[in-house]
Amino acid sequence: MDYALYVLKKIISVLVYPTGTALLLLFAGLTLLVKKRKRAGTFLIIVATMVLLIFSMGWSGYALLKSLENEAGPYADPSHLEQAGIKYIVVLGGTGIYDDLFPPDSWESVNPRFLESVRLWHAVPGAMLVMSGGPGSSSKSMEALAVRFGIPKEAMILETSAMDTASEAHSISKLVGKEPFALVTSAFHIPRALQQFREAGTNPIPCPCDFRTTRRPPTHQLLMPSGAGLYYSEVALKEYYGRLFYWVKSLI
Repeated sequence: MDYALYVLKKIISVLVYPTGTALLLLFAGLTLLVKKRKRAGTFLIIVATMVLLIFSMGWSGYALLKSLENEAGPYADPSHLEQAGIKYIVVLGGTGIYDDLFPPDSWESVNPRFLESVRLWHAVPGAMLVMSGGPGSSSKSMEALAVRFGIPKEAMILETSAMDTASEAHSISKLVGKEPFALVTSAFHIPRALQQFREAGTNPIPCPCDFRTTRRPPTHQLLMPSGAGLYYSEVALKEYYGRLFYWVKSLI
């Protein structure tokens, strides 16, 4: 049941992203044209084109992500984490690797989240590394990867059952309780992750990484539409939609 709801949420979310919205509008517009409702059909096609154009511009994705990353704060200082007495370094979705791929191919998906968690673990003596791999991830492969980075098996805890941030927060709350812990995830994801972990009754210390807007792109990239611009817009909108969903949920 949980997996079915997860899939349904993913399908709905795709439809409200710019690409899905534009395709729905385009389909509706073409349908109206076929039915001889030329004015309404033309209007919807123009709106679909404008949605794709606006959200694929370099400045759109950059501005949306920049706002989220400004909320995240700077990279974590390991000495501050040590002073706070943290016992756990939790990295979200940072090790999505699988047994059915040869290691170089599987580990290609390892992202800055995992690398940042390794940096912090090596700088904070006695901490446990809690790795969340996401649906389908292999505990065996996650463990092997961490060992290659110098982390002993007894210093890691693996989580592969959680399907999204909310379920990660619920699962990890059973482990960390009320104690402060380091929460490592992409800077744009920090605001939503903090919200959900705090709602789960935990006390996360934000440790952002994977900043996408540290350097401002060249002006010509900001003023031109591209696949990268559209991707960044959708990455940011996922976070905004998620925060909106939980805000509405809290009101209800």
